[in-house]
This record gives sequence, C-alpha cells and structure tokens, in this order.
Amino acid sequence: MSSAFIPVLTEYRQKQGDEEASRLVRITFPLSLLLLVLSVLRRCFCPAIVAAIAPGFLSSPDKFSMTVLSPGSCSLSSFISLASLVMGALNTKKVFFVLRCTCNAEYHDDRCVSPLPYGKPADSCCCYWIALGGFVQFAFQLPAFFRNGYSLGFDQVFAIRG
Repeated sequence: MSSAFIPVLTEYRQKQGDEEASRLVRITFPLSLLLLVLSVLRRCFCPAIVAAIAPGFLSSPDKFSMTVLSPGSCSLSSFISLASLVMGALNTKKVFFVLRCTCNAEYHDDRCVSPLPYGKPADSCCCYWIALGGFVQFAFQLPAFFRNGYSLGFDQVFAIRG
C-alpha cells in the first residue's frame, strides 16, 4: 500500500496542496476499512471456503486445519494497510516514525506460547498477533497523523481533481 500511495500522495500534495492531499487520504481510508472488513469475513468463513474449493482436504483433518489456520489464510494483516495509509501520509510531510510489530509466536508441540487460551494452534495464534501488531502500528501513528493536519473520515465525493 505505502509503496504505491506515497508517490501518488506526494505528487498530489505538491500540485493540489495540503487540503486536497488530506481529502485524498479521506477518500482512501474507507477503501482500507473495506479491505479490513472483507479480510475479517474471509477469516470467519475460511473453513467453508476451503471445503468448497478443496473438498479432498475434509478427509484429512491435518491438511484441512493447516490450510484453514495458516497465516496465509489470515488476512487480518490488512490492519497493516491502515497503518501504511497513515504512515504514507506522514512520510509525504517528511515525518518518519517507524514502529514495526511482527509475529514471533513460539512453537512447541503445535501449541503457541501466547496469552491466548492454551490449545490454540500456533498458526492461529500468529494470525492474532499479526492483527494486533498491525493495529498497534496504526494506533501509534495516529497522534502524529492528526498533528500534521490529516483526518480520517469519509469523503462523500470520490472525484479527484487532477
């Protein structure tokens, strides 16, 4: 997200000014939220999706659970998309605040050492840590984001002046 967004927002800010750049952020914000909602829905319905597209995995509980609970099936990392939006906006104003949260779940006998209830598969725990890391990264950048004149919201006019 940020590798595509920063150059566009930087150019837009230089040509159109700060207010229009802030408006572009407000236009992009709901799209990032939509991605988050779709990711959560995908995570909730992942067992049904896997059963529909790979019914052979149902006969092998190990394959099925590995597919359903793998970090690849956990697209809750879209919180990172929100963090990238905020970070990209800050970077265009030469504010560089780097906070990186990663998943370092320890594996032991297919269990995850985490504050989650014992018995959760490690990959499932990792999904929640990825989501938490993305949220924390997003939240920690919000004060600087607001201080620099940006706002989050919904701009009802999606036309971009170019």
